[in-house]
Amino acid sequence: MLTLPEELLLLALDDRAGTDNLGVYLDRALIAAALLDLILQGRIVRREPGAYASESNHENVYPRFDQNEYSYCVSPHATPTGRTYLDHVLATIAKHPIADQLHSFKTLTLVYVDRTNVLNPNIYSAPPDQRLLAGQDLLAREQLVETESRFLFFRNTTLPQGNRTTGEGELRNQLRQGLRNGFSQPDERLRALLLLIKSTGLIAEVWGKEDFDAADWRVSQTLRLTMEPDSLLADAHRYIVSGIGEDDLAPLYR
Repeated sequence: MLTLPEELLLLALDDRAGTDNLGVYLDRALIAAALLDLILQGRIVRREPGAYASESNHENVYPRFDQNEYSYCVSPHATPTGRTYLDHVLATIAKHPIADQLHSFKTLTLVYVDRTNVLNPNIYSAPPDQRLLAGQDLLAREQLVETESRFLFFRNTTLPQGNRTTGEGELRNQLRQGLRNGFSQPDERLRALLLLIKSTGLIAEVWGKEDFDAADWRVSQTLRLTMEPDSLLADAHRYIVSGIGEDDLAPLYR
């Protein structure tokens, strides 16, 4: 049975974090999805508290020092080179403000970034237009996990029971404003993470059974917004990947 790090699920989907910024919500989900992807591929290994294998002295393995917690390390079979998917995921996380909240991964990412500096820090301090161009260039070369989703000012409200359509129009409006302002879009890892959580029944483990209905509805709505063919996220993804815009696809929906 697959055991997933609870910390990743909480970071990705916890409504009770008190954030009013949808960009933060998407950033967390994408980071969690990337880490989850690496864990499922066996490139990051999770160990029980106090369990350090003999290969922990391998140069590519970084154990935590607190033996009362789970430890995460880079598998000795995954060699950091500065050019791989693993390199870019960890380097992106290490430079992201959320790194301080990834307690179980903090030692892993901080030690790792001392070994290789894949991404130029200037990307994160550049003007928005330059940052967007740099990010798109890295994405086109498959050298960056997208975490620059900036859908600002969305109110993350709890919807009342029995009124579960409220909020979708506001979400769409804020996504549309984000597009007009040239913000970059989340990639398909958010969708993959949500699908995995929903299909394996892990929603109840994150929120508990008493909050399951509301949590399941939120995940389902987010999935629908990202998967329906004419959604703003789908339009943005098509445009970034292939240059096909909404106007080009309009005849398909008439």
